[in-house]
Amino acid sequence: MRLALFLSLLLTTATIGVSQEGEPEERWPDAFSRQYKGTIGEKLAIQMQLECEPTRGLHGGEYVFRGQYWYESKGTLITLWGNDAGWHEIKLDEQIYAGAKKGYEQTGSFSGKLNDDGTISGTWSDGEGKKKLPFTLTPFAPQGSARIKVHALESSWQERTTKGLSSLEHTATVVEVSGVKGAEKINQTLRQSVVATFKEAEVEEDGSQEEASKKKKPEKPATLEDISKAMLAERDDDMIANQEKWSLNYISGVRLNANGVLCTEHITSDYMGGAHPNSVTEFHTFDTNTGAELTLAALFKPEFLKALPKLGVEKLHKAEGLAPAEEIGPDAGLSLGEVEYEEGKFTWFLSPGGFVVHFNPYEVSAYARGNVQYTIPWMELKPWLTEKSPLHKFIP
Repeated sequence: MRLALFLSLLLTTATIGVSQEGEPEERWPDAFSRQYKGTIGEKLAIQMQLECEPTRGLHGGEYVFRGQYWYESKGTLITLWGNDAGWHEIKLDEQIYAGAKKGYEQTGSFSGKLNDDGTISGTWSDGEGKKKLPFTLTPFAPQGSARIKVHALESSWQERTTKGLSSLEHTATVVEVSGVKGAEKINQTLRQSVVATFKEAEVEEDGSQEEASKKKKPEKPATLEDISKAMLAERDDDMIANQEKWSLNYISGVRLNANGVLCTEHITSDYMGGAHPNSVTEFHTFDTNTGAELTLAALFKPEFLKALPKLGVEKLHKAEGLAPAEEIGPDAGLSLGEVEYEEGKFTWFLSPGGFVVHFNPYEVSAYARGNVQYTIPWMELKPWLTEKSPLHKFIP
C-alpha cells in the first residue's frame, strides 16, 4: 500500500516594508528583507538587518528570522537568528564568535511584538537573562538604498510506503531590486544565479558534465518562471526505494544596501545523504546605478591584495582570541596561507562595519568550525581605495 502526497510550487512576494518616503507599505508578509533603526533602553542606538522566510512545505508554516545588528557607536556586527513565538510575536537570539578557545557565545535575546505599523518592540535581555531593557525598532531605508522584494518559492514531494517516508524539498528566497537605474541588470544576475544552482544540482544527480556546460548560463534573461522550472522537484523511484530525504535550499538576503552599493548574500544548503548537510555562501556586490557587479579591482588598489595576507593575520589573531606570538595554524583549527588570498580564491562581502573576508566550511578549517570571517573596518580601508571607488562614501 502506498500513500503519495505531491506539493505544487508555491510563490509568495513581499516588499521591504517601507516606501521611498519611508512609510510602511506592507505589514507582515511571508518573506522580507528589512533594515531597522532603533534603541535598546533609552540611549543605546542600534541598527538591524533582518531577513524573514517561511518554513512551509515539509516543515510547517512558521517564520524563520536571521540577520545581524550593530550598535551605531561601535559598528561591530552581532549575529541574529530566531523564529515567531506566537501570533505576531518574535524571538531573536544573538550570538558572537568569542575566539578559538571559547567558541560561539549567546550574548542576549530580543523578545517582542510585530506591530501593525511595521515596527518591532519588546524586551532585550543579556546572555544570562539578568539585565533587561526595552527596545524599539522602526523600518527605514538608508540614503542611496534600493528597494527590495523577496520571493519565497518551494517545490517538494513526499511519498510514504510501508517501508518508510521519502521526500525531496527545493526552496529558494529570491531577492528582487527596484527603485534604482541598475535594477533590471541586477535582477538578471541574481535570477541567473538561482537557475544555475538548481540546474547544476540536477546535473550532478544525472552525472552529465556535457549537459552541465549547457545549463550553467541561461541563454535568455531568466524569469521567476524559469526559476520555478529549475526548482521542480521530480519524483524519483530510487529515492522512494531507499527512503531517502533530500533537500536543496537557496537562501538569499542583504548584507549592505546604502550609498548606491548593494551587497547580497546567497546560502546554498543541501542534504543528499551522509553525516550532515553541506552549505556554501556566495555574495554579489553591485553598483545600483549601473547594475554592474563591483570587483576588487574596481574598489581597491592592486596593493590591497598584496597586503591582505598580512592584514588577515592581524585581524584573525584578534577574531580568534590568539596572542600575537601564536600561529594561525592547526592549533587554532585553521589552515590559512597566502594562496587562499589569490583573487578569485576567497570570498568577500561588504557589511555596515567594513570589508569582510569570508571562508566557507572546509576551505580553511573543519566543517564543525563553520564559516571563518574577519572584518577590516572602513577607516582602515581608506588608503587602499581606488580614486573612483564607491566605498569612499562609507568612510566616516
